[in-house]
Amino acid sequence: MKLIRYPRNPILKPNPKNFWEAGSVFNPSVVYENGIFHMVYRAVRAGFKPRPAGGYTNYISSIGYATSKDGINFSRSAKPLIKPDHPWNQFGCEDPRITKLGDTYYIFYTAMSKPAYSKKEVPGIALATTKDFKKIQKHGFIGPKPDQVRAKAAAIFPAKINGKIGMLFTWHPDKVDSSILYTEFKDTKELFHPPKNYWGKIFTNFDKHAVLLPPRGALRGPELGAPPIKTSKGWLLIYCGPAIGKKVWPIHAALLDLKNPREVLWQSERPILEPQKLYERKGIVNNVTFPEGAVIKNGKLMVYYGAADSSCCLAIYNFNNFLK
Repeated sequence: MKLIRYPRNPILKPNPKNFWEAGSVFNPSVVYENGIFHMVYRAVRAGFKPRPAGGYTNYISSIGYATSKDGINFSRSAKPLIKPDHPWNQFGCEDPRITKLGDTYYIFYTAMSKPAYSKKEVPGIALATTKDFKKIQKHGFIGPKPDQVRAKAAAIFPAKINGKIGMLFTWHPDKVDSSILYTEFKDTKELFHPPKNYWGKIFTNFDKHAVLLPPRGALRGPELGAPPIKTSKGWLLIYCGPAIGKKVWPIHAALLDLKNPREVLWQSERPILEPQKLYERKGIVNNVTFPEGAVIKNGKLMVYYGAADSSCCLAIYNFNNFLK
């Protein structure tokens, strides 16, 4: 099966009126609550330029916020929800993933303490929380220290698993061996402030935490996409699949066991969406369809994704048919 693109994609483009999102907007993550779709997305300010060696200079991201009643037409805030304001995130707040657990929205994002696209680039997992999208509390780095292990792209589950807070994250992103791992926290206190040796134990017991690994011959392994969705069949995970044969970022799906998310019940052998349209094939980074949001509404699975690191797009499929 293949997701069906919304015919009027992209649903969100750069806004030249706001400097902080005039360069590009992409990688949207969405939750639906009380009739409102809440979207957080990555926004790159105007003024970045290509580097001769590849990538861009002056490339700094913030996180924008937008709302919608239909999940298609979004009204966005004039100011960023989260922006670089400390040494640990001074070069960017990237790729947000949002989950509501209890009465709180948890927004995980990648914090850049060094310039993007540089040899010194060191991303880390950061967390912010809010209850109303007006007051934001930043908790700083909660993942492994940036100088320890490359890890980013985290999200928690929207319900506790065996009384604990479950988290998925990407290990070694953008690498041949990039993988999706699972871990648990006993409470929010441990989530905000993991014990000193917490992450070290995960990486020394890699096999016990691995969920999705790169297939043989992959140019890049799988990476976490949207936060998981609870279904009657298992946790539905819409993620960025591996790159095989060519440098591309496709969308895949998997079902994880409800009680033990390390157990993969099913996964798509082929992409459920991959770069085909011009807005997906050409942009800041070519050949990208990167999912960071998934919502089930009125019997439809709505997948929100970034296209070519340049715009926000939507793809839809009948949810019951999808589960079958």
